[in-house]
Amino acid sequence: MTPREQRLRVREIQLRERELALRHWQGRDAAASRIAEGGFRSLFVMNGLGALALGAFLAVAIPMPEAEDLLPFVIAAIALHALGLLLAASLSWVRYMKRRYEDRRDRHGSRNPWWWATVAISLASALMFLFGIAFVVYGGFTALDLGDDDNGQVSRVFQT
Repeated sequence: MTPREQRLRVREIQLRERELALRHWQGRDAAASRIAEGGFRSLFVMNGLGALALGAFLAVAIPMPEAEDLLPFVIAAIALHALGLLLAASLSWVRYMKRRYEDRRDRHGSRNPWWWATVAISLASALMFLFGIAFVVYGGFTALDLGDDDNGQVSRVFQT
């Protein structure tokens, strides 16, 4: 085998190794992408339906004078859900930027700064949903009129 043929053979082996490594990453990324896409959809649906449900509740509660103290909490919760919805919607762009960075720099996983941005935005969107629900529950208990019963004791909401 001549030196030229030997160099060509080594080059061919190196190209095959790179192709196998690329196929490995493509298969791994495809599975991770499907899982992440389901998570992003669920964040979008959770925040969107939460805001929609609270909006419907708000439409029913506005004419009721008893719900006057609860309305600011509901409006704030709708704003938190809307913010969570915007964060969930921005995840598509962040994932695109993460992918571009991986293609240019060959950095995968936590070595990619866009990966951290994806994690942070996902967490923030989920927290907006939780804080929105907690805010409405807190507002509901704050707005409850627990009044005094006949003995001068504060009555309980749930009698056992």
